[in-house]
Amino acid sequence: MSENKHPAETEELALTEDGGFCEWLDLVAPNQVAGGWPHNATTATRWLCQECGVESLADLSTSATGWREFRDIVRRYRLWADQMELEL
Repeated sequence: MSENKHPAETEELALTEDGGFCEWLDLVAPNQVAGGWPHNATTATRWLCQECGVESLADLSTSATGWREFRDIVRRYRLWADQMELEL
């Protein structure tokens, strides 16, 4: 039996598995990974939870504040992905 996920959680999981998102995190949060290793899906998830103030990505579906922060992060990432530059 598979577990149904909230559409928000599905979007969040897809973002953390996006190699471009991990590359973006390497630019905006380079010191968040021990040993200077590049970000991966696990560290991206941990960073998102920390930035959004939630325990897990599933909590974003019930946290209005966390969801707004997540949407802002997605907006900044997509801006970078479209233009390959950081927002000032």
